[in-house]
Amino acid sequence: MKTRIWIIVGIVVIAVSAGIFIQLNNLIHVESSAFDYKKTKPVIQDTYLDKTILQWQNESFNSLMAYHDIHHDSFFEELGSLLIKNEMVWQLEQENITNVNDGFDVYPGLMLTSLPPHVSFEAVINGTDGNSYRLQGGTFANTVSDVKISKLVFYDTAEKLPIDSIMSENPTVKILPNNGNGPQVEPFDLVINGDKHNMVYFENNLEVPIQILGGGDYHNPKWAGPIILPYGKGTMTFSNTGVFEWSARSLPLPGNEWREGYGNGEINVLSNETSNLPPSIKWNIAGAIIQNSEIPWNGMGARTDGLYIDFNRAVFDMLPDAKEYYTARVYQLVPFDVPIIIEGHDLGED
Repeated sequence: MKTRIWIIVGIVVIAVSAGIFIQLNNLIHVESSAFDYKKTKPVIQDTYLDKTILQWQNESFNSLMAYHDIHHDSFFEELGSLLIKNEMVWQLEQENITNVNDGFDVYPGLMLTSLPPHVSFEAVINGTDGNSYRLQGGTFANTVSDVKISKLVFYDTAEKLPIDSIMSENPTVKILPNNGNGPQVEPFDLVINGDKHNMVYFENNLEVPIQILGGGDYHNPKWAGPIILPYGKGTMTFSNTGVFEWSARSLPLPGNEWREGYGNGEINVLSNETSNLPPSIKWNIAGAIIQNSEIPWNGMGARTDGLYIDFNRAVFDMLPDAKEYYTARVYQLVPFDVPIIIEGHDLGED
């Protein structure tokens, strides 16, 4: 399950793997799974500063910090690259996936400002089975998190897709228990077809009753949805086109204005009127469609000239036609006009 946090900022932040940041309308959406850092079993012979993987994993915290004093932030990035690559190779062996090439490069993504920092990494390999695989993971000091391996899927972008193909006929939002990272909601950014399937199911998987509240402060919400009993379901109909923010809250207690939060999200409603929406709303909906697709994006940002989508360099290094393909794929998925700009560091773009 995944935690989502909203942070108000004014710039685009690009991230990968364990932490994915999406900027839409000056909001950054942080999506991350629980960190489970561990030692990695040495399977490659690579070294960093003449030390092996095993030697680095036996270094003390004070020793690591001494190296950082000498090499600064690049130290944990380079050390992390060595450790995460080893873990990726080991995980590929467990999945019986064989790389076409003798090796592969690992590229860093987000580095948090903590010390030691959490650093995310990504790689793409082409397998002997004819498939391409995206590898994602992260490091903290001299430990690694579990690596995620996902097969990249490619479609015929010349095909015209019916609008229902990108949405569920029975859209359901699940409010799930806290897994250690905070309240859990799946999916955060639901997309529905308001012309056909505008009823949304809210599923309460908690031991307490909750109420769905819309927009604004929970003391003064723009709208109030159903009260849902523990392990029960409630429904709401969204007839208007646009983006509707909501939160799940505990029921009010006599004499106490505080209502516990159990997660939040947004309902993106498409219809024949979507093209008439303001650009910022259209770009928000387009971003939600992309977020729920198979596209291996890393960051997203709504700016004055369109919707920017960022990819890790690994995608472009291993897939030469990635920019052209994913641009076409986005236009295939988004059923209304929106300017799309694909970004990637290896393309000479920031």
